[in-house]
Amino acid sequence: MDSIRVAALNAALEAKQKKFDQAAVESFWSENGELIYVLKEGVDLVEYGDMLKYILETNGAFNHSTNIKVTHADQTHFHVFTVSEDSEIKYFNVTPMSGKGKVLLDYPAII
Repeated sequence: MDSIRVAALNAALEAKQKKFDQAAVESFWSENGELIYVLKEGVDLVEYGDMLKYILETNGAFNHSTNIKVTHADQTHFHVFTVSEDSEIKYFNVTPMSGKGKVLLDYPAII
């Protein structure tokens, strides 16, 4: 993969990370072993869920398939997806990037 493409992919990842960080309130593990992210009211759960999936798979955050839910504080609606350990997306990020793994480090429930 050429360096221009890698730089573009890293820039896209960083932009998604920044946008997600602005909407995230907290995260925690459910009793069922699902990771739940609570987002600010008014953000689109599907859009931000897809964004989070891209971020987590790109960073290779899990070494096994993991169910993730995104919701608002009232937890009446959820968007559920699975982060796969074998995603090919994670191989795109081949150069060091500031903030890599930030989604995981910013939310104490995950550490």
